[in-house]
This record gives sequence, structure tokens and C-alpha cells, in this order.
Amino acid sequence: MDNEAEQIFEQTIQILDQETLSSPPATEQIHRDQAISRLRKRLIEMSWPGQSICEMAGQRQVFCGGFRRHTDEELRARYGFLDSNQARAELELQANAWQIRRQVECGTRTSCDAQWQHYETCRGWDDFTNGQLAGFFAELMGVRVEVVGEKTLAVL
Repeated sequence: MDNEAEQIFEQTIQILDQETLSSPPATEQIHRDQAISRLRKRLIEMSWPGQSICEMAGQRQVFCGGFRRHTDEELRARYGFLDSNQARAELELQANAWQIRRQVECGTRTSCDAQWQHYETCRGWDDFTNGQLAGFFAELMGVRVEVVGEKTLAVL
């Protein structure tokens, strides 16, 4: 190698070493309530009318996993007030319809919000730590954030 090529090679190695050793870019810090608000908007955009977030999340395998995060036995236990002796697919349909009705009764925008108020089949947003919300944010928005702040009462 000639001297000029050797210098360029050494400079390239130094630059690559600096990039490798440098820390990842700083993440934006957002309050828990703001993260929930932005996640809510994104989840609504991903679903269609008549589809609860529980159903959408299960079908797309995103967010909390919706109905699909539960075994058949767990789903039947959570929705025991419905006819739980039916096939899982039918139970999911009835659970989706119930979640939508509950949403309307509560005047909320998502099933997560209705459950956040009443803790019936899950605890809605209170099921998630700040770290989990940050993970969902990265998954659904493609942006790394640090979620800060305490859980608050459901005020919608």
C-alpha cells in the first residue's frame, strides 16, 4: 500500500471505531400521558370501525397482543359473563362486540380506555409499565422514547 492509501485506510478505521464506540442517539423523553395519547391515536388509525383494539392487536400481533395474548382458558375466564362454551373464534367475536359496546357506554375512544376506567377484562393502560409503553411506541411509531411519569387516574 502506498503512503496516501495507508493514511486513508487508517482514517477510515478511526472513524468506524468512533462510530462503533459512540452511544446510541439520545431518546426523546415524553410523559406517560402524552405517550398514551399518541399510542391511542395510532391504534385507532390501525383499526377499522367496529373493531376493538383488543381484536386489532390480536390479529396484527402488535401492542399487547389483544385477545390472542390469552390462552383459550384465560380468555374464557376473562369473558366468563359471555357464552364461554363456544369455539374460540366465536368467543373472540362476542368479546369484540362487548368491548365496542362497553366503549360506547363509557364514552371512550378505545377499549383500552374503557378498561382503564373499570378494570373488567384487563386494566387498560394501567397494565403497562413506562418501559412497556416505550416499547409499544417504538413498535408502532418507529421512534425510541423514554416514557416518564407516574400512572394517573383515567381522565379522558
